[in-house]
Amino acid sequence: PMLESLRAGRLDMAVLYNPPPSPDLEMTVLHEDALILIAGKKAKLAGDALQPKVALSSLFDLPLILPSRPNAFRLLIDTEMQRLNRKPQIVLEIDGLNAILELVKEGLGFAVLPAYTLSNFAKPEDFSTHTIERPQLLSQLMLVWSARRPMTSTHKAAQRVTQEVVGRALGHTPKA
Repeated sequence: PMLESLRAGRLDMAVLYNPPPSPDLEMTVLHEDALILIAGKKAKLAGDALQPKVALSSLFDLPLILPSRPNAFRLLIDTEMQRLNRKPQIVLEIDGLNAILELVKEGLGFAVLPAYTLSNFAKPEDFSTHTIERPQLLSQLMLVWSARRPMTSTHKAAQRVTQEVVGRALGHTPKA
């Protein structure tokens, strides 16, 4: 809906996760996050313990607790697994990130989320985190605007303010 509103000129700008490339749209990255595998300390594994770095293909057989579609993280996971001709084994779909982490903490499954989600959790030491590679799951928060409309000074000012606000919210220091 937001992408269509941008294309139709009903919306000047939007902040979106992982928008598809389009000749109609201009984009700039506000923030990038790699998704990681999060396991609870009570997690039961059939085989060996999880390594600090895991290949995306090693997630196929893990019971995953993920947000439901159209969550940006979920769509990214589905897309990258589909490229490997596999589907994730989803045991639960929950839309609250803290609710997902509570279930993971109890050993009911594994999460694939950005590392920052643990910073909002009371006891991050209840979890182990594992870097996903081959391929890495990179989520991008983008500022998007129509390529068909002229960029006015108001648009440029709004773009600067948006970048500053997102940067402060995510703990970035402003660029000189």
